[in-house]
Amino acid sequence: MDVKTILEVILSCPLNLLEHCASSIIGARLPLNFLAALSDESDKINTLRACMIIYLLTTTAIVPREFQLQASLAILNGKDSIITAGTGSGH
Repeated sequence: MDVKTILEVILSCPLNLLEHCASSIIGARLPLNFLAALSDESDKINTLRACMIIYLLTTTAIVPREFQLQASLAILNGKDSIITAGTGSGH
């Protein structure tokens, strides 16, 4: 499957299928505590999509860190975001 097709599939999946696929594919590296803390369904969908896309495009090397996901969700929700992170805290 080419990258475009993979992206189309990820972007069209409903929440329950994204949760299942992300858990199966990413496994223990998926930020489950962060996902559980999200109350908004669209935030969960966007977070799972980001994790899946980045994980697959980096050939399973990278899963976004919680602070990276928080910043991304803030931007998607039209909010400002300031991140302070030490060297080595991300990828």
